Amino acid sequence: MNHAAWVPQNEEGKEVAPVMIDGTSYLPVKSVIEATGGQVEWDEEKKTIVIKSTGIHFSKREENILQKMEDIKRAIAPGMTQEEVREALDVDLQPVSDNGDVEDGSDSFSGANIFAVPGYKSDLPGHIIDKEGLLNEQLGIDLFIAWKEGQLNFYSLAYVNPVDDQVYLYILRRNGFEEDRPV
Repeated sequence: MNHAAWVPQNEEGKEVAPVMIDGTSYLPVKSVIEATGGQVEWDEEKKTIVIKSTGIHFSKREENILQKMEDIKRAIAPGMTQEEVREALDVDLQPVSDNGDVEDGSDSFSGANIFAVPGYKSDLPGHIIDKEGLLNEQLGIDLFIAWKEGQLNFYSLAYVNPVDDQVYLYILRRNGFEEDRPV
């Protein structure tokens, strides 16, 4: 670390060696992240590791966007009714008539432009990510929800990741599978 030799250690100070399996190196995440100033936590509900970095500083707008995304992720889940979702979210959900190529049995769609500049309206169909609006800070989060028989089937959140300034798409599918990747 910082041009000096470093050996990862666990909480007791014992050395934790990297592992190589089938040609892929695996590092002890907790040791590496904590050595670089971050924190590692276990999310029991989602059965995932949460990495929090203290070395990256975000603007107030970026913090608000990331916090709103976390709020949405905690508030809604597949299987909730439209009424439950509307009550859980503090956003103006609008019907989306063009669903593009969604072929998973969804029968209706909603969307919202969160943290949009007053008066901003995208000319794109509701299912298309407004990359330009996101990158130009005309909106903060592009929310798209697919419904099936009145229940949340899946949803996506498009946003600019402040770490690399790329547009990302977070998706939570009906089966609970999550992905968050650049688009």
